[in-house]
Amino acid sequence: MNDTIKPLLSGSFAGACSTVAGAPFDTVKVRLQTHNHRFKGFAHCFMGTIRDESVVSLYKGVTPAMTAAVLENSVVFFANSLIKRVWIWSKDQLGHQKDIVGRHSLSLSELAMIGGLAGVFSATAICPAETIKCRAQAHLSVNGAKPLHPIKIAKELVRNEGLRGLFRGLPAQYARDIPFNFVFFGSYEATCSSLCNFYGYHSKDQLGAGELLVAGGFAGVA
Repeated sequence: MNDTIKPLLSGSFAGACSTVAGAPFDTVKVRLQTHNHRFKGFAHCFMGTIRDESVVSLYKGVTPAMTAAVLENSVVFFANSLIKRVWIWSKDQLGHQKDIVGRHSLSLSELAMIGGLAGVFSATAICPAETIKCRAQAHLSVNGAKPLHPIKIAKELVRNEGLRGLFRGLPAQYARDIPFNFVFFGSYEATCSSLCNFYGYHSKDQLGAGELLVAGGFAGVA
């Protein structure tokens, strides 16, 4: 498979899986942040949402959340791969020393910085979907009120605030995603490097799915 397509497909699939698994917890988190006077804690919010609105309400905003997750992961991995190539190309043009197999290797700090730069692109791409998702999750469907549809939320935002309304909170998105991706990709590469040293591998391409899953898990925790 083409090295350009691979990050897009794998990132999209990973984003879809993570959204389905994490949507209920994300909804509870947003409600605790926006209606903290109404709920006593996580369990109270979780059970109260099910009791007052049904289990389905835990998946409010899942459509824009899915869109955001697929966009975020596909864009960030694609951008990360592309920036790596440009970075290596620039080192080649500047005449930097190559490794023993004639390639330019990237240091851990360079890989982390590239991850941070990729976060700029992913944050910009997901901001509209993230804004709509948070509006949908924060809406409480009580006393028979119908949940807000993502398209209706988008239309109201554009009508009242223009296209800028869809990018509300973009600076905060940058402040969150750039350092997150810096740490995530840096931790991921560091863990892969440690696993390669442990098993005596020469490249992370030799790592299996289990080892890569461990590396991704450690990166997510970091």
